[in-house]
Amino acid sequence: MSKIAQLKPGIQYSNKDIYATFLCGAQGGMRRSYRTNTLVLIANHTKSIYKDRWENGVLKYTGMGQIGDQSLHGNQNITLFESDTNGVEVHLFEVFKKRIYTYKGQVQLSEKPYEEVQDDQDDWPRTVWIFPLKVVGTVATENIPDKNLNNNESKHIASNIRLSLKAKILSVTWVITPMVP
Repeated sequence: MSKIAQLKPGIQYSNKDIYATFLCGAQGGMRRSYRTNTLVLIANHTKSIYKDRWENGVLKYTGMGQIGDQSLHGNQNITLFESDTNGVEVHLFEVFKKRIYTYKGQVQLSEKPYEEVQDDQDDWPRTVWIFPLKVVGTVATENIPDKNLNNNESKHIASNIRLSLKAKILSVTWVITPMVP
């Protein structure tokens, strides 16, 4: 039995366990391994700019890229986008506490990926890819503890307030900036 097949949903693993099991990189939210033909996804709810969220048993997972509009090309977004046809197994871990990765299981696209607007790491709005994912072989339900969900929602509210303030500052700057003839 392979190391991957021995993973159990709901069990917590270390980052070292993940890269030793999947033979992938040790950093990032999307970790491709050609040696195991897998893509490991990390939904980090502790310090992420991404707004990954569970809705009706489907994880709306934000694509790769921290600055500017996200692209499907030149990164692992295309691997996930084509995961229904490219033969790559996709596995999901969630982080609610620093350095503790909870294995959710193998996942697959539950519907066609789409684009939405989120802030980048500099708090500027940009277009991101959203990948709706469900756990394979089970009826997935979100089990994010309320306190983590509330903390994540608080971060998103604060982000929206910052965006609103930034827009107001820019509009005030335009109003009070004198025109030079």
